[in-house]
Amino acid sequence: MADECSPVRMDLGAYLLGAIDPADRAAVDLHLAGCARCRAELAGLAGLPALLQRVPVAEAALLDEAAVPAAAPADDLTALLGRAARLRRRRRWQLAAAAAALLALTVAGWVIQLISHGRR
Repeated sequence: MADECSPVRMDLGAYLLGAIDPADRAAVDLHLAGCARCRAELAGLAGLPALLQRVPVAEAALLDEAAVPAAAPADDLTALLGRAARLRRRRRWQLAAAAAALLALTVAGWVIQLISHGRR
């Protein structure tokens, strides 16, 4: 599964921005139709166009070919995407743990209140 997903995940950014050629777009569409993991990855990238629009033109103009490598190694991009996915998962677990702790405290408060009212 991961081997099937690797080429598609490399194309998700271009796919999202509409900067992908039609043949590759069709391949990504076909893969996305059957792969929930890649659909979730695409959903996680959905805010990218809005973020790119927030970069001031003057700052973008400062970037030149000397400052930006011609092509980022695929391994670096894969590692970065993997790290971002791990961070999202960790944040989801932290939020779930915080919600569970809040629920436990609320239930404990109710139990204590019921016990204290029962002793009166």
